Amino acid sequence: MKKVLVAAILLVALAGIVQADDCKRSCMVTSGEKDAALRDDLRSSLQQCSMEKLSDLGQCSENSGLSRLLCKRAVYVDSGECEAQIRQMFRDEMASLREDNAQCLFWCTPGNVLAVPGGPYEIAYGSSLSLDASGSNGQIIIFMWDLNNDGLFDFASSNQATLEWSMVMSLVCGGECIPDKEYTIQLRVSDGRGQDTKQTLVTFDLPLMVTAGGPYEVSYGNALTLDGSSSGPFITSYSWSINGQTLISSDPSITLLWSGIEAQVCAGACQDSSTHGVMLTVTDKFGRTASSSSSVLITVPLVPSAGGPYEVQEGSSVTLDAGSSYPYITTYQWEFPNGMFSSDQPALLLSWDEIVQNFCDRTCSSGTVPFTLMVTDQFGRTASVESSLSIIIPFLAVPGGPYEASFGNDLIFDASGSFNAAVYEWTFPNGTRTSNDPQFSLSWADIEFLICGGPCADETVKEITLTIDDGVGSQMSAGTTLSINAPLIAHAGGPYQLIAGNTLALDASSSTPYITEYTWLFPNGNVSLVGPVTMIEWNETAALLCAGGCTQNATIPLGLIVTNIFDQSAMGAATIDLIVN
Repeated sequence: MKKVLVAAILLVALAGIVQADDCKRSCMVTSGEKDAALRDDLRSSLQQCSMEKLSDLGQCSENSGLSRLLCKRAVYVDSGECEAQIRQMFRDEMASLREDNAQCLFWCTPGNVLAVPGGPYEIAYGSSLSLDASGSNGQIIIFMWDLNNDGLFDFASSNQATLEWSMVMSLVCGGECIPDKEYTIQLRVSDGRGQDTKQTLVTFDLPLMVTAGGPYEVSYGNALTLDGSSSGPFITSYSWSINGQTLISSDPSITLLWSGIEAQVCAGACQDSSTHGVMLTVTDKFGRTASSSSSVLITVPLVPSAGGPYEVQEGSSVTLDAGSSYPYITTYQWEFPNGMFSSDQPALLLSWDEIVQNFCDRTCSSGTVPFTLMVTDQFGRTASVESSLSIIIPFLAVPGGPYEASFGNDLIFDASGSFNAAVYEWTFPNGTRTSNDPQFSLSWADIEFLICGGPCADETVKEITLTIDDGVGSQMSAGTTLSINAPLIAHAGGPYQLIAGNTLALDASSSTPYITEYTWLFPNGNVSLVGPVTMIEWNETAALLCAGGCTQNATIPLGLIVTNIFDQSAMGAATIDLIVN
């Protein structure tokens, strides 16, 4: 009952609906009603105790003597305790009623409270706002703030509160905090019976900060990014001034390619280790401006590049390329062991004669020769670098072949495919031959001697080796093969004509090679001889040709078998035209 009453009175007081007299009258009415109710409860409770006592005494009448007396005594004791308890409860309730009434009257009396909003407050950009109303006096139960001075106290807090920057922007500034402007805020405090309102000021410390970044450093060929992003707040324009050139951007960062650096910073070619001033001027949305300076260190190393290593074969030309050298180069000076070339162009073409003249001592041998490139830039700086040229003098033994030697014929060996040979030495199975000419000829007799060591069997294959010498101590060898083409051929001659009575002349001298036996095959017998040519008398011939005597003209077949020293055989054929009459 007490809490409900206090809450009701608080709501009435805060709303300002009930005046103090009405409040007190309400308190008295409520207190009187409760007093009457308590007294009714007292009378009713005492009557209940009396009725219980009479009932209990009636029950005691059923006893006699001492028991009746003891029973009545107990009844009176219980009844007295009942009344005492009821009266004590009544006194307690009345005391509580008096406290409630006094508190009710207290809330109906206006209080004495004092609002102290603190401040004036000053906030840096991006910081929070700490409101401090702890200096307010009175039994304050409510702290309400009007943060945008519109008359509406719509921000509740304790005696202290902290607003983050985003809330300050929204609640105090309405989205945009203007530097040096004074913003009025109000605090209203209340103890439930009275209230007090006071104003204070909020100002914003929003200095225009500008930072040009850096110091910067950029090397040749690279881009440069100028960064003013640490500047603020509310910047709308960034103006960069470099070497009298101005670049304006709405972005805090700006990037210059190397071509832009040459144009904007160096006004042409950039010297090494040159330092240039940079000025950043910013403008904010309120029209304020501020400037900051920095510097740019430009490093431009002189980098020579001779290219290579290079390689050239005898008789060819070579192009030396220093095109990767940089920057601003005006002279390329090539320094060789026996000469020097200077040019304003990075590429140098050397003919074979120029290579011999500048790299070799009259004649070139295979090897790697170092040389130096020195470059000079337009500022007079020089730098050098080494490279090398590998000279390749081909030295190669090419014996030709495979070769084939035909019986009875000469054979030419050809090593003209070799490179840089002064002496050609041919090694055969049975000897060597040396020549200063790449072409070398062997007769069939030499072939038999050097290759076969005597007669050469058909289809014999032999290994031969060519060794070349360059005349200055270097040698190289390569092998090839030689095959023998010496087939056994039986050539019977003919056709022969024989008149009866005459001698028969047979000639197998066209048969080759290395024949040791000639066997002539007649219809009626064979004749074996060691020579290719033979003469047979008519009587013997007639017996060999005609079994019953030669009586008529006829063409008679004749065969020949030859055998060589390798015990190989071959057969040939011919005819004999026999004329009898």
